[in-house]
Amino acid sequence: MSSSIKCDPLPVVVGMRTQAVVPVYLDGSYGTPSSNIFESKNAILIGSGIGVTPFAAILKSILLRKLKGDYTLRLQKFHFFWMNRKQKSFEWFLELLSRIEAEDRDGLFDLHIYLTGVQEKSDMKSSILFVAMDLLHETTVSDPITGLQTKIQLGRPNWEAHFRDISSQHRGAEIDVYFSGAKVISRELGRLSDKF
Repeated sequence: MSSSIKCDPLPVVVGMRTQAVVPVYLDGSYGTPSSNIFESKNAILIGSGIGVTPFAAILKSILLRKLKGDYTLRLQKFHFFWMNRKQKSFEWFLELLSRIEAEDRDGLFDLHIYLTGVQEKSDMKSSILFVAMDLLHETTVSDPITGLQTKIQLGRPNWEAHFRDISSQHRGAEIDVYFSGAKVISRELGRLSDKF
């Protein structure tokens, strides 16, 4: 819902003198595209790069509501995807993701994290990195980059495979998709949302 209101004019102070009067208009309020997530039963939330920022508060809110036993929370399954080009970009958000892993005993959250700045498995260096990270994750049960139980995937997500898998997990149920990031990704996600 949005509305526009006109407020009383405000005087502009320049130095020690009051100058002209400036009219002020407020326009809003505007919700985020993900504001309906609390009405969803099954949701896919996808953040690309800095696009994950609005989702941090949503993840925290869902976790806290779940821990408090909030029965108004309709979510049954929450698939969260986060993509970043650089390893350093993951740091600010790891504490919350770590808490989610530790406190999500019912499997509400399904986390997928991608480091997209790494080349695909097409060259020798990348292939060795992929193998080394897989072996390290198997022996330590935590990701060597983030320390999370959720393993960071190197390269770009195979959206078709993810949407097919999630669709089969929730056969016949509605799945809401929320995205914040680059337009090129949103077009592909829109196409796959229609398909599945």
